[in-house]
Amino acid sequence: MLERWRKFVGAMVFLPNAMPLSAVFRTEIFPWALLFSLYRQMKVNRAYLIFAAYLLLSAIILGNLNRPLLPIRSLLAILNATLVFFAMIHLPDKEHKWVVKALLAWLVVQVVVAALQFADLFPAFLVTPIR
Repeated sequence: MLERWRKFVGAMVFLPNAMPLSAVFRTEIFPWALLFSLYRQMKVNRAYLIFAAYLLLSAIILGNLNRPLLPIRSLLAILNATLVFFAMIHLPDKEHKWVVKALLAWLVVQVVVAALQFADLFPAFLVTPIR
């Protein structure tokens, strides 16, 4: 069960704008990368902690006092994006190969959809659900 969940989340890492809770939350990205990075074997090294502390300090110093959630949102988006790269470095070979296959599959889907849109052949009934 856990392995299926990791495979699903591993594939969704490449679709951060796929929001399963859009009726509840108003956000543009879902933290698939953060969910993928949370596993028992992952160990955060000192360099990443220093990087995260630097980002946090920058968000505090350069933050907008009128809208304090804006820098927090940006900080979490950056951490969501960078943490997955750190997690990918430490993946076992078997899981790394699967994630690369998922990336290539999503890339092929994106290229096909882009070609259909460019040729004006994209089905109109799919436009609304995809938005």
